Amino acid sequence: MKGALLFAITYLCLLYKTKFFHMSDLINEIRNRHDLFYKIALFLTCISIIVYLFPKEASFKYEFQKNQPWKYETLIAPYDIPVYRTEAEVENDKNEIIANKKLYFTLDQSKSKSKVDEFNRELDKTWSGFAKDKKGAFDFLKGDKAREQSLETRKRNHRIKGEQILKYIYSRGVIELSSEVNSLGDSTKFYVKRNNYYA
Repeated sequence: MKGALLFAITYLCLLYKTKFFHMSDLINEIRNRHDLFYKIALFLTCISIIVYLFPKEASFKYEFQKNQPWKYETLIAPYDIPVYRTEAEVENDKNEIIANKKLYFTLDQSKSKSKVDEFNRELDKTWSGFAKDKKGAFDFLKGDKAREQSLETRKRNHRIKGEQILKYIYSRGVIELSSEVNSLGDSTKFYVKRNNYYA
């Protein structure tokens, strides 16, 4: 664009200096060669429009980083991309994926509380039957009040111990058994999501 404009100005200056001495002669030359000036003006206008319509900056509407999870909705191509592979290659890839897969689990903190509450309900419901069956050898020597206090103390101790055991188990995690989980070895690495972070 700058080159075409420079060419036009240079051309006019050369015409003015070499052949013409009067401004009227320059105007006559422009009038006689109006088709050339029209083409230059049209060329410069087209270049200006094209440059104006070009995108200012190439942009991709998604931001992502290597080794980070995808933060947006599922991105699906508008067309199918065929992948041609033999059955042996597909089977080999499946076996490799199974051997190298990483397992991700989410720790559900509410399960621990619900299981402790369920344990306490079951303990309250079954304790009276348990207490009748488990009479000590010297319980007949104790009075009713002392026996009730002893049973309450034992119940409280069982409740505390049961809650400790359940909380410990659920802090470590409980995984629902499946064929996939059963096939894991002792050295298999897996990741547990706690407080929105996998570790």
